[in-house]
Amino acid sequence: MRRDIEVKLLRTLLAVVTEDGFSRAAQSLHVTQPTVSQQIQRLESIVQAPLFHRGKRPLRLTPAGRELVAHARQIIMLNNEVLSRVTAISRQETSGAAPRP
Repeated sequence: MRRDIEVKLLRTLLAVVTEDGFSRAAQSLHVTQPTVSQQIQRLESIVQAPLFHRGKRPLRLTPAGRELVAHARQIIMLNNEVLSRVTAISRQETSGAAPRP
């Protein structure tokens, strides 16, 4: 069975890590804290592993969580790069400029 990770879920994971908590991540993402919790649970379901040690303060990633965070940063960077390049090509085409190879 094929499993895909939505970029939105990876952005939520990185927000939780960067903001050091679910509540602050929710504020930075402009969503509710239950939404952040649900998205992390969906991500854990997809990767079939817990990403955070539950009930421990400060918030700590599991080994699987650390691995996913490293890849999430790369995936989001690539996502942003692809969107930027495709948008630039589209703008060049509509302005009549020759696209760069």
